[in-house]
Amino acid sequence: MKRQLVLFSVLTMKFLAAKSQGESALGVRAGGSLGVTYKYYQSRGFAFEGLVDYDLDKSVKGIRAALLFEKLAPLVGNKFAAQIGVGPVYSFPNDGHFGAAGTLGFDWRVSAVTLQLDWQPTWYFTNGDHFGGSNVGVSARYILNRKRRHQREERERNLPPNQPPAQQSPVQQQPA
Repeated sequence: MKRQLVLFSVLTMKFLAAKSQGESALGVRAGGSLGVTYKYYQSRGFAFEGLVDYDLDKSVKGIRAALLFEKLAPLVGNKFAAQIGVGPVYSFPNDGHFGAAGTLGFDWRVSAVTLQLDWQPTWYFTNGDHFGGSNVGVSARYILNRKRRHQREERERNLPPNQPPAQQSPVQQQPA
């Protein structure tokens, strides 16, 4: 069951990354949990984050998998943003715990790396009701498709005003 859930999470994020033109980042998370994080920036204001980590909460200790939907609010250009999000979480100790995880924090882009400081409270509501509010952590991720995204943004910046990208033609017509 553990392998199936992890495989499903990875394949879901891979599918999302293949179907749109967002940015993907892969890295590590440390703090209230230790593990791997994958973040997919869907558009300028939204992201999906997948986590597979070891939860250090004393009452739930074990491997957990979470898939979070996040809203990003830029604070300083496109480099520094506040984030808030929520999503399902499953922990694998003994009988397993299913619940909901939230996230509240900051996402900072430094060249080809994103750094994130956040708090991820978790409420497990199966196999005993439990709230874990001690998961504060730092994530560092490398942006996997940075060059491709910046090339697309550069093309969009070079468009004449009020012309959407889909209407751009390879040869601009000269006025008569």
